[in-house]
Amino acid sequence: LEISCGAIDRGASLTFVSQYPGEGEMLYPPLSYLEVVKTPRYREVEGRRGKVLELKINANTMSLTIEDFVGRRKQLYVGLMENIAREVERDLRGEEGRIQERLRTATDDSYWERHQDLVSSIVKECWGL
Repeated sequence: LEISCGAIDRGASLTFVSQYPGEGEMLYPPLSYLEVVKTPRYREVEGRRGKVLELKINANTMSLTIEDFVGRRKQLYVGLMENIAREVERDLRGEEGRIQERLRTATDDSYWERHQDLVSSIVKECWGL
């Protein structure tokens, strides 16, 4: 293999920690890939014929890592749950007229202000408090 790379696609040398001192080792960013740039050719090395592939390393710096993807997905779900909690809170506030009507006939509930406890309990449960 003959591998070339540009300034952006360059990896980090791990030769100094290599288990095999005679070999150079490089570490490339996640989602890097090898691209064949020319038609394969054959070359004679030490009396043996071998196939030579010219490759170029492409480090895809725009793609998300798994951690980034999971983080964005988490943000999406957190935002969704916050919106649902706001909708429940808004809908409860929209029912105040019906609650007031009910309290006119249920004096005991009105006296103990159970309606406020109920609304507060629902809102707290939605927000996970």
